[in-house]
Amino acid sequence: MKEITADTKKILDKALELKNGSELYFECSTENERDILFSDLNQRRAYLIEELSKYEQLIIEKTPGNMNRNLILKKINISSAYIKKEDGSKEDITF
Repeated sequence: MKEITADTKKILDKALELKNGSELYFECSTENERDILFSDLNQRRAYLIEELSKYEQLIIEKTPGNMNRNLILKKINISSAYIKKEDGSKEDITF
């Protein structure tokens, strides 16, 4: 496995190159390394969103537990939003 040495902006930019619905995985050696990278990426993403809204397309997740120390970046494309009601019906919403 190749060691990651890129800065957080390069990692986020690489994730933006993905097709919608794709995921970029990072396997960290320790839970602490995963948590630090998770924090760093979220901080950089929040800063970049202020300048460029395209970074809103990225979701950053970390897998729970000690056995699986993955960090996952997902690229999404929100095409619609709706509220699902108790009776199963949907109400479209716009922002």
